Amino acid sequence: MQLRGCGSSFVANVGEATSRGFDVDAEIRPMQGLLFQLAVGYNKSTYDETLLSSPNAAGVRAVIVNKGNSVGTAGISPWQVAAAVQYDAPVNSDIDGYARVDYQYSARETNPIALRDPVTSSYSPSAIPLPTQNYVTMRAGVRTGDIDVSLFINNLLDEAPAIARLNYGYTNNLIHQTRTLRPRTVGLTLSYRR
Repeated sequence: MQLRGCGSSFVANVGEATSRGFDVDAEIRPMQGLLFQLAVGYNKSTYDETLLSSPNAAGVRAVIVNKGNSVGTAGISPWQVAAAVQYDAPVNSDIDGYARVDYQYSARETNPIALRDPVTSSYSPSAIPLPTQNYVTMRAGVRTGDIDVSLFINNLLDEAPAIARLNYGYTNNLIHQTRTLRPRTVGLTLSYRR
């Protein structure tokens, strides 16, 4: 549960919920040195009932969680896909080369958490839904004996979706923190293993 106005949350057993989903993954090696990997997951976890607070002095009960709200405080991407392709081949009798591309997809949030539902008491107008995300990494390198040298690129597409926005203090406070993915990063890795 998210506490309105203070940015804190807590875990509570607050009512009935239903979670439905699946995970499936496959790995295929169609030829020597070539590997394809795919994983797909679906998850929909929602509250089955509207939960109300105890009545206040005027007898009014606030909506804590609305029926159909996603369970949790951070939002749920219903679909997750991870795919990869890797190719390994000898460069010569002493050096093996490899190249790999990884792709991760997260679908946008489809059911709001209580924090993003205007009917609930924890609603925050500055909270944003989890957006669609596409994240690609690449790595190419060589191995010889105990040494591995590779060039990598993380966040190849330089995606920068706003994946979370938090406000500090009261709900109407204009001081926000927005989180996103790390920008495109290029680097070199040198590993020595014995």
